[in-house]
Amino acid sequence: MKTQHKLLLIIILIAAVGFLFYSTWLQWQGNQETYLERIRPIKPTKMVNHGSWINDLAFSPNNSDLLVTVGHSNKIKIWNISNEEASLVRVCKHPLKEDDSRVFLEIAIPDSGNYLISQDFWKTVLWDLHSGE
Repeated sequence: MKTQHKLLLIIILIAAVGFLFYSTWLQWQGNQETYLERIRPIKPTKMVNHGSWINDLAFSPNNSDLLVTVGHSNKIKIWNISNEEASLVRVCKHPLKEDDSRVFLEIAIPDSGNYLISQDFWKTVLWDLHSGE
């Protein structure tokens, strides 16, 4: 009789350990799927092709459909991103020194949303955002 009790206790212990292992495995599998969902890349909503490396970008505070990018080629491009595909509105070229062809440019749009400021190491230019001059 004692042997039967020991055997029954061992079987219950093995079943409990198996159940704990199985429930832990199921929980780990669920966490893995959640983790993979979290690290999946986000699909872009708009794409712009600047034509070179983009050094900086800025959104207009008054018009959220207006995106301004500045590239490695010192071209400042103003985009309308309200449509399915972003459309180029205007291109401005930041003036550089004659002996410099590669400069890091920064752009900013003040709170008024009427002007665009472009800056390199030597020069700061104030542009009218709507006319590009």
